[in-house]
Formats: sequence, structure tokens, C-alpha cells
Amino acid sequence: MPKIKDMKPAEANQICLTCHNRADHPEEIPELPDEVFTAVVGAVNELVSDRVRKGRTAELLELEPVISYLQIAFLAGHSEAAGEL
Repeated sequence: MPKIKDMKPAEANQICLTCHNRADHPEEIPELPDEVFTAVVGAVNELVSDRVRKGRTAELLELEPVISYLQIAFLAGHSEAAGEL
């Protein structure tokens, strides 16, 4: 699987949705309450906001592996996301 950073947004979204809906590892992808979705969005927002507040905008791209991991792990599980770090 190519790294998420090398995909167009629509391709990345489709991969994440496909992984999330796969039935071959349901123990790793349980039903999640809506608050978990809010938490993941909040985590990404805080990571970016913290860098901006500190005037470290030139370093924003350094967050890409961590943000990619968070998003993929959330939708598809750790094993799918581990390659992003």
C-alpha cells in the first residue's frame, strides 16, 4: 500500500473507508461512539494549533506522519497505520 502522503485526498479517504469497513479483523475495529470521532479531529487540530501558536509553521509538515497514523489507526487499526511512523 502506498503511503497516504503520496495519494490524492479522495484516494486516501477511500482507502481509509475500505479498511474501516473490512470484516477480516473486527476485533481491532470495534464500533466506536461518536465522541471518538470528535477526539481524533481535536487531536489533529491541537497538534497543528500548537505549532502555529509557537510560531513553528515551517515545521508543520513534520506532523504528517503522526497525523497520518492517527487518522489511519482510528479508521483501520494500528497494524494498517504503523507504516506511517
